[in-house]
Amino acid sequence: MQGIIIAGGKGTRFRPLTYIRPKPLIPVVNKPLLEYQVEQLRLHGVDRIVFATNYLAEKIEEHFGDGSRFGVEMRYAIEESPLGTGGAIRNAASQLWYQEDFVVFNGDIVCGFDLQQIIAFHLAKSSTCTIALTPIPRPNPFGKIVIDSDMSIQSWTEPSEAEKKTLASLNPDADFHEGDDYINAGFYVISPRLLELIPDDRPVSFERETFPTLMDHEERLYAMPMDGYWTDVGRPSQLMDVTEALLTGKLPYQNPTAIMPTAYIDPKAVLHGYVVVAEGCRVEAGVELNNTVLMPNVHIAADSVVNNCIIDSECIIGPSARLDGVVLGAGSNITQGTQLNGVLANGTHA
Repeated sequence: MQGIIIAGGKGTRFRPLTYIRPKPLIPVVNKPLLEYQVEQLRLHGVDRIVFATNYLAEKIEEHFGDGSRFGVEMRYAIEESPLGTGGAIRNAASQLWYQEDFVVFNGDIVCGFDLQQIIAFHLAKSSTCTIALTPIPRPNPFGKIVIDSDMSIQSWTEPSEAEKKTLASLNPDADFHEGDDYINAGFYVISPRLLELIPDDRPVSFERETFPTLMDHEERLYAMPMDGYWTDVGRPSQLMDVTEALLTGKLPYQNPTAIMPTAYIDPKAVLHGYVVVAEGCRVEAGVELNNTVLMPNVHIAADSVVNNCIIDSECIIGPSARLDGVVLGAGSNITQGTQLNGVLANGTHA
């Protein structure tokens, strides 16, 4: 089976982490997010993969090369300018190996789905497009899909970008939820005939344009509710959610390494909760880390306290600093005794 991973977004909600890398290469428990998707696709029989890339595309190709190191074949379809989800699929499809059905994975999705189940269903139904669904409490910022008893799609309602921003700002733990919606989980199985309905000369939204066109043409369209963990990794809080899921075994990937062997952690440092320490890090005596991710070559000096933070590579945190809920960009320098709370930070802070 062949597939496409859409990995072209700029990841603006992940800044400053995406200043030096595309979002799909952000480390998740010491491994780039895309590696988990490649591993999952390979385990479910998808061994030829095209990356649809745009922002910092060269970094993705440098990391994966021809795919042989990951047990797959890889090609790259670079968008000179963003083409939207539908346009990205059509552009990348030109790099596929043969004119047969293929899968599409959004590059910011982490899930524990049995992908072979939905692939088999799609082929059995001779579907034009089959979409993986996951239940999400409403209200939520995602498109709502309604299916009938045989899993054929009856409607797909997509909120506007303004509505998405408003809904995304709501507290996900609030007690006013009104049941669940089935939403697009970012995994599709697609027949080549769908490509004929996507214009090739401009950006196209799969959700807002391609799919309504398919409905108008009365194509066979199905959606399958899937079991297992799911999240889109669109902002730093979701990176922390996935970190917890991986470290607690909620996801079926190979056991990740939370503390890299080249990291030094002083015996008098204290680690609580879900802590990830990448290669080359140094954590000195008296440091407290709680639910925190350290990317490569971070140095945390003595007696600092770091809670619920993501610290990008090459950062230096001086003695007795206090950081809480901070996302710190690569190469930042936090001087002695500095206190930061709930900020996205880049550069030197004193």
